Amino acid sequence: MSASSIKYKITKNTAWILFSSGLITITVVMAVTYQQTNAQKINDLKSLSFEKSDKVSILLQESSDLASYLASFPQVAKWAKDPSPKNTEAALSFFKDFNVKKKYAAIYIMDKNGTVPISTDATFVGNNYSFRPYFKKAISGKANMDVSIGSTSLTQGYYFAEPIKDIDNTVIGVLVLKLSPESVYTVLENTPRSPGSHIMLADQYGVIIYSDLKGRIFHSLGTLNPSTLNQIKTDRKYLNLEIKPIQYQKAQNIINTTGETGTNIYNYLDVEDRSIETIAITPVNHYPLYLLSEDSTWELSLGALRLAAISGLLILLSILIALLSIFRLLTRRLEPIIEINGMIKEVGSGNLNIENNIKSGDELEKLGDFIVQMAQEVKGYYNELEEKIKVRTKELASKNEYLNKNQSAIINILEDVEGEKDKNARLAEDLKKFKLALDSSSDHIVITDSEGITIYGNSMVEKLTGYSLEEALGKKAGTLWSYPMPKDYYENLWKIIKTNKLPFYGELKNKRKNGEVYEARLDISPVLNDKGEAEFFIGVERDITHEKMVDQAKTEFVSLASHQLRTPLSSVNWYAEMLLAGDGGALKPEQKTFVEEIYAGNQRMVELVNALLNVSRLELGTFAVEPEPINVIETADSVIKELQPIILKKKLKINFNYLKDIPIIQADPKLLRIVLQNLMSNAVKYTPDQGSVSLEIGKNRKDLLITVADTGYGIPKKDQPRIFEKLFRAQNVREKDTEGTGLGLYIIKSIIEQAGGIISFKSKENKGTTFYLNIPLTGMRKKTGTKKLE
Repeated sequence: MSASSIKYKITKNTAWILFSSGLITITVVMAVTYQQTNAQKINDLKSLSFEKSDKVSILLQESSDLASYLASFPQVAKWAKDPSPKNTEAALSFFKDFNVKKKYAAIYIMDKNGTVPISTDATFVGNNYSFRPYFKKAISGKANMDVSIGSTSLTQGYYFAEPIKDIDNTVIGVLVLKLSPESVYTVLENTPRSPGSHIMLADQYGVIIYSDLKGRIFHSLGTLNPSTLNQIKTDRKYLNLEIKPIQYQKAQNIINTTGETGTNIYNYLDVEDRSIETIAITPVNHYPLYLLSEDSTWELSLGALRLAAISGLLILLSILIALLSIFRLLTRRLEPIIEINGMIKEVGSGNLNIENNIKSGDELEKLGDFIVQMAQEVKGYYNELEEKIKVRTKELASKNEYLNKNQSAIINILEDVEGEKDKNARLAEDLKKFKLALDSSSDHIVITDSEGITIYGNSMVEKLTGYSLEEALGKKAGTLWSYPMPKDYYENLWKIIKTNKLPFYGELKNKRKNGEVYEARLDISPVLNDKGEAEFFIGVERDITHEKMVDQAKTEFVSLASHQLRTPLSSVNWYAEMLLAGDGGALKPEQKTFVEEIYAGNQRMVELVNALLNVSRLELGTFAVEPEPINVIETADSVIKELQPIILKKKLKINFNYLKDIPIIQADPKLLRIVLQNLMSNAVKYTPDQGSVSLEIGKNRKDLLITVADTGYGIPKKDQPRIFEKLFRAQNVREKDTEGTGLGLYIIKSIIEQAGGIISFKSKENKGTTFYLNIPLTGMRKKTGTKKLE
């Protein structure tokens, strides 16, 4: 092969390009593959540590929830105060039902001095464990969890301690669940992991309480300081075992100093195994435990190196195959070029009768065909020229015919335009009728753009507000006649109509041009475009000042009538109680039944009268608000205890979720209790047997957040807009429960809005209802009044 030939030049340049780019590609691919694979291995180790930590956390949380649940039962407080043989037998039977799977080595009650009077493990009874940290924290009112070796059983256990409180919220003892370590071992040992990896679980001091290498258990990760060792001995956490350090000093330092909740990963030299190891340290949620996952750095990197090397070899092999293929291709493909060269010379010499002998079936064969075709075209040029002239003549005739047709089409278009003109005239007439209809309305109607600028108003604008339409157009709707309302009112209004794109219904005060203030009902509806964006707003306002005056008169009458009813109702109640107590002589069974019905009916009347009095005081503004420092969680727990008999009777599941740092707020204890009683009693009352009710208390930057959810009957969609109205009850609950005033939610809404808060809800029929309360963290505002709510 000549050095000046095309084949040689192409082969040489292609080889140089392939080897240069291939070398760069191999280097980059190997580096990226190694880096990504190694990073993935480390992420896998991190994920494994997090997964195991999460599983252990779930197991511990189940035990913590069970301890809290058992300690909240009134019977447990009774047994703690009186551990008589009868009560002891009842308690053991009760605890047995909660330890079906034998997860707990013991469930026991400790008195205020730390002595165990009742335990499912008889060896604990009579022993005093007041030295245990979990007892000291729980007896001070703090639920906690600790890991230690039992001084009686001499076995390791996970202890969950909950304070037992009397009805007045006084701590009278401690309930303890001892979770067997085998339950934790099962969680840790059942998770798949690489052959060379190891798992450890350490307590808050860095003492290893579990390891798949048994020789590490009850050793510290690193050297403990003297004060920590002394604390462990004082608490008798691991009895008389000597805690010796092993080689994880950096892990020990991280546990002693870190305040983060995430996973820490670092490499260290394992002197015992003579290798570099990677270790991941993950806190077990909020529990005083840490999950450590260990794997060899060499094992993590070896897979990445192998994959990178294989990738490099495959690329190199691909380059060699490509070069060999190119060389063979050039050898076969360049031969037709010589034939093409000869054909071109023949045409150049004037010989147009040539043939294509190239049969390669590719572009070169097509090129040969093209050269033959070009020669034939030159040969028949004059014949083709004459034929083209004929074709052009036909095209001109066709275009002339096309122009004639277009003339007819234009005439048709002009006729259509005339028709559209008639349609527009009819549309203008319809718009005129629409305007007349709006102007004849007794309500004040305006239309604004998306920013609230007035672009239309009917004649009632001037009649109701005193401002002319010219004064209102081009200005923000309502700025002329608005009366100062709370900032939250307008923020909520714009959020509903512009952000949520929903209609707004509400009441407010406005001011006429002459300064006169009037009450108004306001309805605003957004008009959406094809993209679902609010393009216009239609506002309808009605003067309801007279209606309000009538309503106030009704309220005053209800207040007066309710006051007058309380005295005879109290008398009926008193005489019924005397008859039932036998003060008037023994009653026959039938007579007693009649009196009980009288007493129950009278109680319902008293509740109705109290509710009506509350409504009248709220509407007349005569009620007093006397804020004082309130612990919201304690109030909520007290309300739930009152409902406990109904909860147990209906076998409802009560879920609590309280944020730990809920502050003390300024609130009227009576009003706050009315709100929580109404919401929780409704949830319990309208939830079928074996359903569930949830109570969540949290906060954000500005507000205290209370959420009450149930799996009850729900509120039908058609009844939801009226659910906060006076005396209104949804259709489905009226069919299931005939008792009820329909005033509870109205009272709640009035109290919350008086406090500057917001109440809202979501509900689906036969699925349940969730109520959301936002109460400012600044608390309720003090209000002077003549009466308190009942």
